[in-house]
This record gives sequence, C-alpha cells and structure tokens, in this order.
Amino acid sequence: MKILSSNVANVTNVEALEMLRERHGRREGEREKKRARSAPAVSRRTREVDATTKLAEGFLEKTPAGRQSVDQVASCMGFLRGEGDASARDLGLQPRERLQIANLAPTSPVLVHAIVDDCEERLDEAAVDEVVALAASMLGAKRGAQTPASS
Repeated sequence: MKILSSNVANVTNVEALEMLRERHGRREGEREKKRARSAPAVSRRTREVDATTKLAEGFLEKTPAGRQSVDQVASCMGFLRGEGDASARDLGLQPRERLQIANLAPTSPVLVHAIVDDCEERLDEAAVDEVVALAASMLGAKRGAQTPASS
C-alpha cells in the first residue's frame, strides 16, 4: 500500500496497520540487501523511525485491527452505508462514526452510544443492536469483550 496523496480521506486502523506492515517488510528487505553489500551502519534517524514504526505496529496489533482484514472492513463500511445484500440498510451514520465503528468494533450498546452522536435520537435500540451484531459478524468482535482502550 502506497500513500499517493495525503489528506484525501481518513484511513481505518486496519489500513494503517497494513501500510506499517508493508513498510516494515520493505525496510527488512532493504536491510538485508545492505548487509549483503557490507553497507555502512544505519543512521540514528532511520533507527528512530524504524522503532516508532514498530511501536505503532505493535499498538495496532492489540486493537481490533489486528484481527481484521482490509476486505472485512471495506465490506463492513459498505454495509453501514446501506450497500451490499438485501439486509444492509443505511443507518444515517456520519463518515467519522462509521470509521470509529470499524476501528473500535463495538462489542456492546454502550460503546455504540459513545461513538454515535445523539445516538438516542438517531438510532433505536434495534439499530444499536444491529451495529453490535455487525461488528461481531463482519469485524470479528466478540460480544461483551473489552477493547484495549477500555481495559
């Protein structure tokens, strides 16, 4: 995955994790080539960037993104927009709310209420339960499980 233009759209945690994994793989490949050529030592800045990338990758691995694939999240986002099979319906969620649902994979109605602005007025109880069930089926979330941010 290559970033072509910044600030075009928001990315999900799973997309960020995929990009970090690819970057890490490229860096490892470059490092192996340098070792084979007996290249000079790696600069301090490069070591710091690599360490920060590794920390970010490790953090994201512990979030729901670590158990998801880009395809799962893309189909979930489409489902939340009302695209997909006949059971998909548009719940009127804002793009940032759909993004948070994909990132956090809410496991209880309380989390959905924390994500969706004015949830009581905009979504009925059945719609909130539908979001939780969707997270469980499409995003691999387990009902009643805690996310790393909430533990």
